[in-house]
Amino acid sequence: MKKLFFAFLAMTLFACSSDDSAPVNPDNQNPENPIPTPCSKVYNGNVALSTQAEVDAFAAKGYCTIKGNIMIGPRVEAVGEGEDMEIIVVDSDITSIAGFSSFIKIEGSLTISENLLLTSINGLNNLESISGSLSIQHNSALAELTPLSSLKYVGINNSFGDLVIRNNDALTNLQGLQSIEEVDDFFIENNDHLQNLNGLNGLKNVNVMFGLANNPELSSFQGLDNLQYVKSFVISSCGFYNFDGMGNIEAISSLTLSYLPNLVSIEGLQPITEMDSFKITSCDALQSCNGVQNIKTLGNLIISGNDSLATLSHFSGLTTLSTSPFYSENKFEISSNDALQSLEGFQNITMFKAELYVYGNDELKDFCSLTSLLNEGIFIQPAYIADNLYNPTVAEIVAGNCSQ
Repeated sequence: MKKLFFAFLAMTLFACSSDDSAPVNPDNQNPENPIPTPCSKVYNGNVALSTQAEVDAFAAKGYCTIKGNIMIGPRVEAVGEGEDMEIIVVDSDITSIAGFSSFIKIEGSLTISENLLLTSINGLNNLESISGSLSIQHNSALAELTPLSSLKYVGINNSFGDLVIRNNDALTNLQGLQSIEEVDDFFIENNDHLQNLNGLNGLKNVNVMFGLANNPELSSFQGLDNLQYVKSFVISSCGFYNFDGMGNIEAISSLTLSYLPNLVSIEGLQPITEMDSFKITSCDALQSCNGVQNIKTLGNLIISGNDSLATLSHFSGLTTLSTSPFYSENKFEISSNDALQSLEGFQNITMFKAELYVYGNDELKDFCSLTSLLNEGIFIQPAYIADNLYNPTVAEIVAGNCSQ
């Protein structure tokens, strides 16, 4: 909250504007679906709007291009000076932004945050591009994003091109974002009633990080039909059962699956042949890793705390587990998988350079698949094998005393 408040304060204190270009056609006044007319009216500077009166006054100017950041939501203001200065919060009473139908381009970021009375973002129907980030968060009554259907670009030539959909309790889908094909970071988090990803059908590339976290009713990847590449994909605390719906995925550099209680299958990852990092943790319904059989190269592998995981045999295509120049962590860790009895699946690793940890697997008694790896691998730290049903030393495994 402090970061948000001081962002509002900074924008309020340093905002500036200019209004020296052609006016918008005054006849274009249909509030439902206004038709944009040629317009070059520009606002230069940042703007923070926290009341309906401020929204209406700014909308009345008819700007088409905003060269700066727009923040719609609570604002903080400084009152007094020096030691007597106080920070006060101006809460948002905004119920409508329908007057923003003249907006076509924002050459900065757009933040719509903590507007508890806002039920619709109708008014952004003609917005085509945002050069910076788009953040829609903590709007508890906002039920849809469909007015954004004209938006094609977020983060144009800007390394801060994030798209954030967070803590919108009434939101059930993402219809309205279907024209966006590429973004740097994309975070969909803490939306209690988000049920599907419909509306992301146009998305092809997430160049940095794609985070899907704490969306308990989100149970399907349907809507990501055209997703091809994600650099870092973090999926946590959602209701997913499988990977159905991501049939066109071609490459993921780093994949983290954690706290997915319903996940029973990861089939759908077959096109992936290499990753910098792959983590599966606390996915208690997952019994096998069918879907990973085409992965040949990993820099980091962590499989931990999966109560029902009984076999790792589908990793048999893996030949290289070695230090990745693009990833700081290089581990081979198999830990606390209560049903796992064997490490079959890792027998074809011919190149190994990483840390090795195998511990806390109550039923694990067969280490024979690690013989070649332990005999020829390079270990960044001494191998750690402990608290399993059987705990042979590295020397014992290499000598053939590898199972109980």
